[in-house]
Amino acid sequence: MLHSCESSAWPPMVSSLRYSLSRLYDNNDTSTDAQLDLSTLLLDDATSDNVHLLATSFENDIELLKSNYTKVLETVERLILMDRFDDASRFTYKPIIKHIASIDLAPLIQMMIRLCSFLANTTERRDQLCSNILYHNTYALLSVKVNKKLSSLFFDLILAMLEMYTMDTPGYAAKLLTKSEFYPWAELTYHIGHLIRICGSYDSFVHTDYFSKLDPLQDILKLISDRAKINPIIYRATHEPVLKYILRWSVKNTVYSMHVYKMGGQILDLIDKQQATFDTCSQFIDALRHRVSGDDDNDDPEQARLRNAQFFQPLSARLAKFMEQFKTLPSALHQKLALFFMAILNRPLYAENGIRKFEYWTMNNIWHYVSLCIANQEDVRLYKTCLDRLYTRAQDDNDQDLKCWWISFWQTVGMKFPQVAADHVEQFLCITIDEKDMSFLVLLPVSDLKR
Repeated sequence: MLHSCESSAWPPMVSSLRYSLSRLYDNNDTSTDAQLDLSTLLLDDATSDNVHLLATSFENDIELLKSNYTKVLETVERLILMDRFDDASRFTYKPIIKHIASIDLAPLIQMMIRLCSFLANTTERRDQLCSNILYHNTYALLSVKVNKKLSSLFFDLILAMLEMYTMDTPGYAAKLLTKSEFYPWAELTYHIGHLIRICGSYDSFVHTDYFSKLDPLQDILKLISDRAKINPIIYRATHEPVLKYILRWSVKNTVYSMHVYKMGGQILDLIDKQQATFDTCSQFIDALRHRVSGDDDNDDPEQARLRNAQFFQPLSARLAKFMEQFKTLPSALHQKLALFFMAILNRPLYAENGIRKFEYWTMNNIWHYVSLCIANQEDVRLYKTCLDRLYTRAQDDNDQDLKCWWISFWQTVGMKFPQVAADHVEQFLCITIDEKDMSFLVLLPVSDLKR
């Protein structure tokens, strides 16, 4: 028995139907006809085939799309709210994205912002929105030339996408922010402060890998940092939230996923040096001291190394910059620093393979600024125990780096305060005579006379 599908008459019939149906909606004479057709897509018995055919019709007729643009967007939005994401995606991808250079972008962006806000609290629906709508629209918006008058609306979209808190949206937001010569950065100061807060709140996400979809968050912060260098007014808005997150991410016995420490390394550059205080330095010293307290000893050494390299070593470098900026420090800070250095010198500075550890790099970053920030003899004496420990380790371990740290300190401080240097003449002589190091030839006569 011959089935109908095996008949030679069947293929021409299928071909004819495909052609005629593909142009089913092409004969709309008026805008009213098109709007009636759009309304049918929202009915319960509407099929995906109908959506596809009508979307194709609008794709093939740009004037039809323009005259019914508002209704098209309304239909797409309602399809999404009805959880018909595939249908909405077909309609978005075909006519809208194809003709995106010819349509008014403002209503499209406003629709995207509304949808982000409305679906933000429903995990499955917001993931569908990302994969079906936001992904395609983001790349389409990147490819088209946009009037700068829409820049604030674009920034609102970036904030709305980030506030959905998905693994995908940071990537979309970072892409939109790269639009060159588009955003009026100085005018967006308030919004940038809000952006920093949103990025920081992604610290609640947990993952175990070094790389993740959340890495674009650090790209966002890096871009804002670069723009702030040209528009310093931005620092006024970033300082408070940045300081908040730096201190939060450096709390003792608290470990975050790696994307957080990557953000931390970038966020340090958004501190306003005009608002930095001695209290800021004190908080940074406390944060760093937590890292040398031995809390990481039972952790994966590689994970601890990566955390420190991404965030805590740059934090020590930032502290050094503040010390250089302030030029002198109060005695309370010198006392804290002396205790901090003692904690470091009681720890291994090198891994078993000889690689310098976090403790080494942190002290190296800060130490050279200490001697420049000392204003009186009393502050020098606060470092006596620390200096003796540094000298002993340099001798016992034959560590030339530690020896250079010790020598550089006294070369600077000894000439300013020879009365204190006189207490260390025996050490200077040992370096000069036993090790034939001439570093103290100038200092020795002065120190000896004072003694």
